Amino acid sequence: MYDLISRQLLRCVALWVLLGSFAQAETLKVYTEEFPPFNFSRQGQLDGFSVAVVSSVLELAGYEFEMFSYPWARSYKLGQGAKNAFIFSMSRQAKRETSFQWVGTITPPIYYAAYALSNRDDIEVHSLEEMKKYRIGTSIGDARETFLVSKGFDVTELHRVGGERSHLQNYRKLKANRIDLWPMPQPVMAHILKQIGEEPTEVLVPVFTFSELSSEGYYLAASNATEPGVVERIRAALDRFKKSPEYAQLLVDYGIANPQ
Repeated sequence: MYDLISRQLLRCVALWVLLGSFAQAETLKVYTEEFPPFNFSRQGQLDGFSVAVVSSVLELAGYEFEMFSYPWARSYKLGQGAKNAFIFSMSRQAKRETSFQWVGTITPPIYYAAYALSNRDDIEVHSLEEMKKYRIGTSIGDARETFLVSKGFDVTELHRVGGERSHLQNYRKLKANRIDLWPMPQPVMAHILKQIGEEPTEVLVPVFTFSELSSEGYYLAASNATEPGVVERIRAALDRFKKSPEYAQLLVDYGIANPQ
């Protein structure tokens, strides 16, 4: 009887190891967008703070993965629908809460504001309601647009653009006085302007702070079809990595800090 039980136990252990190896061998699909300095393409390769963090975390967890950058609406759909699919850098909002498994934050809290040209003395905003009288440029389906719509803004009244360079398009529209306000995270706004040789503090001024959006960092999220065990393993790796010197150095290297 003891030998029989031992053989059965060994078979169970062998099966567990085999299944674990199979799970580890599956290649994860990871989706993102052009959103510098967090995620962006440079000479055909993905770069950015969030790209470095997510890549390190998945390697630490022991998973093979492929990473893709598409316009946000496409990445959102792909990251939401398939098994073993992940998406970043994602703002966690009530409308999205049940659509994903939230692995954890990959960035510190991010400061959001609605920016206007510094020479626009006619723009004054003290509330979300007051923003409605201005022309607002948004990127289709992104966190700022989703937030504004959730607060009663009519999506058909927003000046929407799509594609991989939508944020730069909106800035150019702002400079051309085709829109009045540009809602953006401060690090992304600053990176875009510096890339084209402009100094953010000389060109733009924040006229309204989105305190609700600024309370958390960006997330790595998984589709609801992804096995909870895979999500938990990656969550544990993320928690470990964020306590490491490597994470602290990435914060310095990419200048991820709030302006306050």
